[in-house]
Amino acid sequence: MLAVAAHRRSPRRRVPWLAIVAAATVLSCQPESPKRGRVHGTVTVDGVPLAKGQIRLFSLSAGGIGSDGEIVDGQYEIPAGRGLTAGTYRVEIVAVKPTGRRVRDPDTNALVDEVVNVLPARYHSASVLRLTYDPRNDRAVDFELKK
Repeated sequence: MLAVAAHRRSPRRRVPWLAIVAAATVLSCQPESPKRGRVHGTVTVDGVPLAKGQIRLFSLSAGGIGSDGEIVDGQYEIPAGRGLTAGTYRVEIVAVKPTGRRVRDPDTNALVDEVVNVLPARYHSASVLRLTYDPRNDRAVDFELKK
């Protein structure tokens, strides 16, 4: 009986090894962050660079990460840190101008300048624009819009 007891490990010695094995298992199961890539290009309307606007990209792929960026003088660039992951995206392009009227903001009830989108709805709220994106392919993504 003594020989058996002498070779048994105490419960205290097992706990650190179990903790190390559990931690290693958890760390090895962590999903790798999806690779994001830079998105850049031009936006023209009837052949003319869009002076000012915004591009919004909404993921249509499971696990995809969308983004948005400013358009200035027909150019936009979203850096890789905020860029897209591989997948298919719905693209919205917005360009607003003030109407000269003041209206109540529905959230704050404050008076604000009214703005309207100068582009047809097929490019923003009812967008039909799609982009299939691969972050390994750093190519310009241009949009040539027609009013």
